[in-house]
Amino acid sequence: MQFLRPAILFLLSASCAASMRAQSSVGVAIGPSIPIGTIGANDGLGYHIVGMAQTLPLSRALGFRFEASYDAFTRQGTVQHITERVIAGSANMVARPTGQMTTMPYLIGGFGMYNQGTRPAPVSSSPSTEIGYNFGGGVQLARRGIKAYAEARYHNVMIDGGARFMPITFGVVF
Repeated sequence: MQFLRPAILFLLSASCAASMRAQSSVGVAIGPSIPIGTIGANDGLGYHIVGMAQTLPLSRALGFRFEASYDAFTRQGTVQHITERVIAGSANMVARPTGQMTTMPYLIGGFGMYNQGTRPAPVSSSPSTEIGYNFGGGVQLARRGIKAYAEARYHNVMIDGGARFMPITFGVVF
């Protein structure tokens, strides 16, 4: 797992060296999160909230996106209301066609830090923070000065029993 930390640092430093002609923007997004694996067996459909900043050079096929996200899932079959939550920060590469288009497909993937826990926390348990990865694809639409995007990604926290989930995201970019 230690070998992934240099990859995250590389993504961060590469973004700082991005072209000055880059199109930089920020955005917010929401959508449903589908739990998979261990949390999928225990939790129902959840939701997520995302804040992001991205740099997409118009003349290059690769760009960068940094995100902070909060995913929450409700535990099924319990008397007490228990929420499984994942708070993440990730650095991602975005691959897309070059130039300006009104409808632009893209691929996205990267690494991040994921903090996973439950509320209320069971006795003798505590949240854990681990490295994870994500990948997926989406489409960005630009109409009359408004940019929106829709995407689906797979997230995997790289510990035994770590969260695996697939958020479906709908967002706006400013």
